Amino acid sequence: MSFAGRNHPHPCQEQWERVLRWQDRLRNADGGPDDVVDVALALFVAIHHMWDWVLATDPALKPRVSQLRQESRELQLVRDLANGSKHHTLRYPSVDGNHFTALEYIPPPRPLGTPTHRLVLCADGEKRDLLPLAWQAVEAWGGFLRREGLLIR
Repeated sequence: MSFAGRNHPHPCQEQWERVLRWQDRLRNADGGPDDVVDVALALFVAIHHMWDWVLATDPALKPRVSQLRQESRELQLVRDLANGSKHHTLRYPSVDGNHFTALEYIPPPRPLGTPTHRLVLCADGEKRDLLPLAWQAVEAWGGFLRREGLLIR
């Protein structure tokens, strides 16, 4: 690890590995809902910061990274979640500056061993499961990094 990419020959690889570690932590989070939300927000921040790390690797990719962000609703929602968790109020939301996350109870009947609740994001008149959103955002970046030949491992 180079700590902030200063010495890493491929800065975006360093951040990508960080994203994958946060995704793993979220996948294995077994604390209460607050713990899951905390880990999810850390993952969303790491995903959102991929932009900076990709441009540190190759500034010429800015138009393609901009296009990815414009075309990916998931990455727009992640941007709002990441910035909302940092700034509390969004001045320039990608989707909805008044978004919120909530814990939704799943009433019985439900299969044995399944969760009693789910985390949801409410934004722009729609409700989405937070965890699948995280996986979709990771996949959006992963696909981009593979297409651009930016993954070295």
